[in-house]
Amino acid sequence: MAWILRAALLAGWIAMLFMSVRAVTGMGADMAGDVFFADLAHPWRGQFNIDLILQLALMAGWIAWREKRLLTATPFAALSVLMGGVFTFGYLLVATFTSRDAASFLFGKRRSHSSIPTTQPVI
Repeated sequence: MAWILRAALLAGWIAMLFMSVRAVTGMGADMAGDVFFADLAHPWRGQFNIDLILQLALMAGWIAWREKRLLTATPFAALSVLMGGVFTFGYLLVATFTSRDAASFLFGKRRSHSSIPTTQPVI
């Protein structure tokens, strides 16, 4: 089952990387903020962007909590918000290879302090 998650993460990462390169080469990196904030005026695009930013913040918080150490947690959380799926999908893909089981995938560096048994295979 882990290979399904890895394949989905890899496909998502490639798609996000492709679209990011397309956006930067087509409009320039400096236009990202202008487009994002201008879209907030449109009700549905605004709803989508607020939904997106809240999910990015949630993912950043989980990554920061999972990493535990401030020196890795802070830049990883920032990259998760600023780069979105380009960073997060890669982070999750690496985590599937470095985790022994589902609990260590979810809890990361905090796994050693968890009371969850490790009898289940990786995802």
